[in-house]
Amino acid sequence: MTAPVLHLPRRRRRGKASAAVLLVALLLLAVRTYLAQPKEGQVVGVSDGDTIRVMAEGKEEKVRLFGVDCPEKDMPFGSAAKQFTSDLVFGKPVRVQKVASDRYGRIVAEVLYREADGAAERSLNAALAEAGLAWAYREYSQRFVPQEDAARAAKRGLWAQENPEPPWAHRKTQREEQED
Repeated sequence: MTAPVLHLPRRRRRGKASAAVLLVALLLLAVRTYLAQPKEGQVVGVSDGDTIRVMAEGKEEKVRLFGVDCPEKDMPFGSAAKQFTSDLVFGKPVRVQKVASDRYGRIVAEVLYREADGAAERSLNAALAEAGLAWAYREYSQRFVPQEDAARAAKRGLWAQENPEPPWAHRKTQREEQED
């Protein structure tokens, strides 16, 4: 009986190609880390409840709030969401914690602001969900689900309605009507 042959993998040498791949990976990680750094700026515009314009580092950028979806302007509570956002952050300093960019070129971020008394930072995203003026965008994150659930239970904001239409369903209906 012959003993089984054990084949050990050969050690690969790191050649120029492997070093280049490693260098590119490290460069991408550095760029991603840089882009993920929070930016501080001032809110110069409020398009709707979940979209603002921030002036940061001499450049105005459109910021879409991550993880929440407010009613559209023509929906019940759409104007209330926009007013709520304006009252909290318009003309005030904020910190923008970028999560991604969307297909429209907007920064998708959590936006942090300070209360009038200068106390701890608060999340604008969470504040909208707590006030019952936004759905937690569960498809992308579970981050603001507890705030939405609390608003639902208390029947705050849009949750006072019997069966509120989610903004994504409203947008889909609007697109279908335009196609007809």
